[in-house]
Amino acid sequence: MDPDKWKTLYVAKLRACYRSADFSDPKKDLEFKEQKKETMIDLIDTLEDSVHAPQYLFNEYIFKEVVKLVEANIFRT
Repeated sequence: MDPDKWKTLYVAKLRACYRSADFSDPKKDLEFKEQKKETMIDLIDTLEDSVHAPQYLFNEYIFKEVVKLVEANIFRT
């Protein structure tokens, strides 16, 4: 896969995790919570298992998207 496809796919997965689920009720948003968990696991696995991913994904653009993901999930109302 070429570097642009790696970046596009990785950013799409990061952005899919921006939305926050309602954790005040453990029975609410179960499907979304599971999908988000699986996507985040996939994001981590991509970095751990791939020989090429780090060279394509360790750059300023991706890091900015990661910070946005963290902001969206830590600083949610």
